[in-house]
Parts: sequence; C-alpha cells; structure tokens
Amino acid sequence: MMDFGKILDSDYAWKNFQDKDSGNRNSSKQPPDPERMNIDDVIDLHGMTVPEARAALDLFFNEASREGFRKVLVIHGKGNHSKDGPVLGTWLKEYLDSCRKAGKTGKADKHHGGSGATWVLIRKQD
Repeated sequence: MMDFGKILDSDYAWKNFQDKDSGNRNSSKQPPDPERMNIDDVIDLHGMTVPEARAALDLFFNEASREGFRKVLVIHGKGNHSKDGPVLGTWLKEYLDSCRKAGKTGKADKHHGGSGATWVLIRKQD
C-alpha cells in the first residue's frame, strides 16, 4: 500500500506544480499596472473653453500616439473657480469615451492633481 502522505510531502511531487486557475503570474506578457506606469506627457486645460479643449486634446492625443507614449495626464481642474461648477471634467469623460486613441482612464493620484486630473492610456494604433 502506498503512503500518500510521504508522496505529497516529497519535493519531487510539488517541484513542478502549477495551480491551473492561477495563470502564469510571472509572465512578462501580463500588462503593467496602469496606476504604477510613468506619465509620459501632460496637458493642462485650465482656463480653456470646451471647443479650445477639444482642439488641444485632438492635437495632444495625435502627438502622444505618434511619439509612442503609453500614459498621459490630462489636467482639467476641479471647477473651484467656475461659477457653474466643473465643466471640463464632466465633458472630458465624454470626449475620452469617443476618442479612438484613448484607452483605459483613471483619477490621478493626489500628487498629480487628484480629482482635478485624469490619467489616460494611449491605445496602440495599427
């Protein structure tokens, strides 16, 4: 009769074990965490109207894509100095949803502007 306890305790039995549900966590093909990626470029939209911001962002994203940037920061402000509240921050979400060059987005860290700034991953263009 086999002693399965000894088999399971041996180095040999566990040497090449991989959990089939865990995936290959050490794979270099796993995408980097966007939160930890460096910011390649920044645009500040403070004081711009929506049409001015649209034109500036169109140029900015075209250039970022052409330069091969992966992550950019869009500073739009919190709306503290706007009599009608935040305009650009609300509009920016719609813009990014429709922008073919913009991928995943998120609120910036506090030291990059917090809720007054948004990081954006640049999609690779074919």
